[in-house]
Amino acid sequence: MIIKGEYKSNYHAWLAEELRKRKAKNPKYSLRAFANHLGLSPSILSEVLSARRNLSFRSADKVATQLSLTAGEREQLFRDIRLPLNPQREEATLEILEPLHFGKISKWYHSAILSLLKFEESADLSSIVRRLSVSTEEAGAAVWQLSQMGYLTAQDGFFRRTSKAAPMPPLQLLPGDIEKYHRDYLRLASISLGSQLPRLQCFQSITVAADPRRLSGAQQMIMDFQVRLRTFLEGGKPSRVYALSTQLFPMGD
Repeated sequence: MIIKGEYKSNYHAWLAEELRKRKAKNPKYSLRAFANHLGLSPSILSEVLSARRNLSFRSADKVATQLSLTAGEREQLFRDIRLPLNPQREEATLEILEPLHFGKISKWYHSAILSLLKFEESADLSSIVRRLSVSTEEAGAAVWQLSQMGYLTAQDGFFRRTSKAAPMPPLQLLPGDIEKYHRDYLRLASISLGSQLPRLQCFQSITVAADPRRLSGAQQMIMDFQVRLRTFLEGGKPSRVYALSTQLFPMGD
């Protein structure tokens, strides 16, 4: 059994080392036995150990449970499985920020400006105000903060994105930021629902019978889905900034 506090990074090598330790204690212990313990198929585990395959969020949840990871270790594991095997893939250009840092750029228009400048080579303040329907004061404060944090450069009144990885919200926001951040997006969604053409938007809602103990894994799966959908949408010829917002919450008691 892995001692809590041991996992830090590189889960491929970490799992391989855990298998080695078990074999050292019991020479008859096999990869198949380890896979059964983790709830994975031997073929999938073999590919994971040799870094030919990443764990899925569901598999990572099983591994975290079976190997008794702490909450912090579990979060680190879920962050690590989002790293691509090929570092040139788009997902490598995303960075999950720490809550204190994200609080500085937690308004919706901070990320919207970065998205806008992904398909516009550069933009001045008036263009940002017009394209995103924000005030001059909001846009000015936002580009200043983004520049301070290294996401933008300015020249002759025009702003460009730097090569710094795009920020992603942390798994847990600070209490004061959670409500402000999500209320912003809910407000924008409500406005869009009543004013935009149906063909320009997509609203889908369902109810589900859920096991609350699986919410941590579900949260990671949602984040993975958001990254994949983001990559898909940006793979064409972007010309407009969209918001992708996901809610999962209990209904009643």
